Amino acid sequence: DLGSQLLYVGKGFEWGAPADLLTMNVGATWLNSHDDPRNTRQNYQRATGSWRMKKRWESTSAYRYTLGGSLDYTGSFDRQKSDRDIDEGPAGIPLERYKSSYNNVVAAVNFTAESKGANFFRSFDFSASVSSEFDLIDRWRYRANSGNVPIRTAVEEGVFDMEVLPVRYEATLQVDNKPFYANAKAVALLGADTPLSRNTIRIGAEWNMSKNYGGGLLYDVTRPFTDLMSSHPRRYDALPALHRLSAFLEDNTTITAGEWRIEIMAGLRTTAMANLGSRYTLQGKFHFDPRANLSVTLPAFDMAGDPMRITFAGGAGWHTKTPTLDQLFPEPDYSYYTRLNYFPADDESKRRINVEVFKHDPTNYDLKAARNFKWEVRGNAEWNGYGLSVTYFRENMTSGFRTSSHPLAFTFRDYDETAIDASALTGPPSLEGLPYEEKKRLALAGCTTNGSRTLKQGVEFTFSTPRIRPLATKLIVSGAYFRTDYENSEPQYISTSVVVTGGEPYPYIGLYDKEDSFYNELCNTNFLFDTQIPRLGMIFSTSFQCQWFTGRKRQWTDPRPASYLDTDLREHPFTDESAADGILQHMIKDDVSDIAYLYDLTPFSMYVNLKLSKRLYRDRLTVAVFVNRLFDYSPSYINVSGGRTRRYSDPYFGMEVNFKL
Repeated sequence: DLGSQLLYVGKGFEWGAPADLLTMNVGATWLNSHDDPRNTRQNYQRATGSWRMKKRWESTSAYRYTLGGSLDYTGSFDRQKSDRDIDEGPAGIPLERYKSSYNNVVAAVNFTAESKGANFFRSFDFSASVSSEFDLIDRWRYRANSGNVPIRTAVEEGVFDMEVLPVRYEATLQVDNKPFYANAKAVALLGADTPLSRNTIRIGAEWNMSKNYGGGLLYDVTRPFTDLMSSHPRRYDALPALHRLSAFLEDNTTITAGEWRIEIMAGLRTTAMANLGSRYTLQGKFHFDPRANLSVTLPAFDMAGDPMRITFAGGAGWHTKTPTLDQLFPEPDYSYYTRLNYFPADDESKRRINVEVFKHDPTNYDLKAARNFKWEVRGNAEWNGYGLSVTYFRENMTSGFRTSSHPLAFTFRDYDETAIDASALTGPPSLEGLPYEEKKRLALAGCTTNGSRTLKQGVEFTFSTPRIRPLATKLIVSGAYFRTDYENSEPQYISTSVVVTGGEPYPYIGLYDKEDSFYNELCNTNFLFDTQIPRLGMIFSTSFQCQWFTGRKRQWTDPRPASYLDTDLREHPFTDESAADGILQHMIKDDVSDIAYLYDLTPFSMYVNLKLSKRLYRDRLTVAVFVNRLFDYSPSYINVSGGRTRRYSDPYFGMEVNFKL
C-alpha cells in the first residue's frame, strides 16, 4: 500500500516416500514501512526468517508418529535513526541522538502419535515453545531548561532536601526490554463410537510462563530525560515470573437417529496462577469453568419442492480472566509534602526545599480473577442454496478489573518561611528553631480492584444466497446489533478540588455508590457481492458497509455520596444535614450538566470497498488490487450539544502479487 511494502519468498522441500516423509520449509520477508516520511523515527525496516521441518513415520504398530520443529526470527536493521531537524541545532551542534535495536527468536517443537484405526486412544499431541525478545532503545539529549526546576529523587520514605536541575545538562536514557515466554501443552484424544453415536473425549493440560529480564528505564534520576519522567524507575527484572497452569476435559457426542442429529458438547476447564507469593489470594487457587453446548438438527421437510433444514443451538458457560503482571505487582506510590520552601531569587547558595516523602504499596493482595458468564441461542435455516443464521448472546461480568482509589491520610510539618532572617544566613536555612504547624492531608492512591461490571448483549445474523448464474454473483449479508453497559460494581472514593478558607485543600473524601454508569450501542450491516468468473480467472468482491447508528448514553447516578471520610479516615454517613452544611455540601457533584445525560447519536454512514483478483499463467501468478472506502456516504449531523459534526473519510489503496513456481 502507500505506506509500506512487503516482500515474501518461501521454498518447500520433500524427501522420502509418503509413508516416511520428511519435509522442510524456509521463508523470509522484508518490510519497509514509511507511514509518514517526515518522521523518520516512526519509519522502520523489518526482516523475518522462518524454518520448519517435519518427519513422519509409518511404523508397524497401530500408530503413526510425527515430529516437527520450527525456528522463527524477526529483527530490525535500521538501528540508528536521525532527523536533522531534531538532532542538530542551528549551528550544527548535536542536540539529540536515537538508536534502537530489535531481535526476536521463537523456537517450537511438537510431537504427535495418531491411531491408524478407530481405537479408543485416537491421538496424543505435545507441543512446546519458547520466545525471547531483545528490544533496546538508546537515547541522548542536550537539555536547556528555561529556569530552575526542582526534582524528586527520593526512593524511600523520610525527610529530604530536593535537588534543582541545572539549566543545561546532558541526559541519557536506555529502555531495556527482554520479555521471555514459554509454553507447553499436552492433549490426548479418546473416542468411543456406537451405531447411533460418535463420541470423542479431549483431555489436556497447559503451562505458560512469562518473565521480563530487561532492566527497564535506565537513566540518572538527577538528570531526567524529560520533566515528566518518574523519579522512581523500577527494573523489569525485579518482577517475578508469572506462571499459569490449566487443565481441561471436553466431551463431544453426536447422536444420529433417522434424520435427527443431536450434538452435545460438555467441558470443564480449570486455571490457577503460581509463583505469586503466599500473601496473594490467587496463589495456587483453582478456578473452574464449566461449559456446555447443544445443537439439534430437525428432519428436513419439503418446502416448494426443495428440502428445508433447520437447526437450533444454544450454549452457556463461565470464563475466567486472570490479572496481568502490572495489576498484580504495581509500582509503589509516592506522596511528597513540602515542609519548607525557601527559594530566594538573588542567592542560589541560600535556597532550600525540604520535603517529607511517604511511600505506599498499592498492591491488592485480595485481588481475584474476573469471572464472566455467557449464554447464547442460535437458529439456522438452509433451503435451496439460501442460508440464514440468527444468534442472540448475553454475557455478564460483575468482577472486572478497574483502577479504584484507596484513601490515605498523612501528617507532616509545615515550617514558617517568614520567620527566617535572610540577613543572618550564610547558607541554606536550618529547620532547628523554626516555628511549624502540624498539618493533615488526605490523598487517593490508585489500586486495582474487582470493581467493574460489564454487561454485553446483542444479535448477530448472516444471510446468503445461491450464486446467480447469469451474474456469477453470490450475495452475503451480515450484520449485528450490540449493546454494552458499563458501571462500577463497588463504591468508589472521589475527592474534590474545592479549596476551603485559608487556601487549605478540602478535608473530606466522599464514597459514592455509582461513579459512572453508561451504555454504548451500535447497529451495522455488511452487503458483500462475491463475483467469480473461473474461465477468466477473476474474482470481484464489492462490499457496502452500513453503520446504521452508534449511540452512547450516560445513566443517572446519585450526585450525593453515601458516606465520607475525614482527615483521620473516620467514616461518617452523608445525611440531609450534611447536604445543608456549607463545607460538606461541596461533595455533592454538580459538574454534570443535563446535556451529559442526553442520548448521543451518530447517524447513518456507508462505505464501499472493492477488491479485484486476477490469476494468470496457469494460476502461477495472482494479482490483487483493493480499495477501501472507494465511495462513502457520511453526512454532517447535529450532535447532542447542538453543534454540527463533520465526518471525513480517506480511501485506502493497496495491491498484492503472488508468484508460485
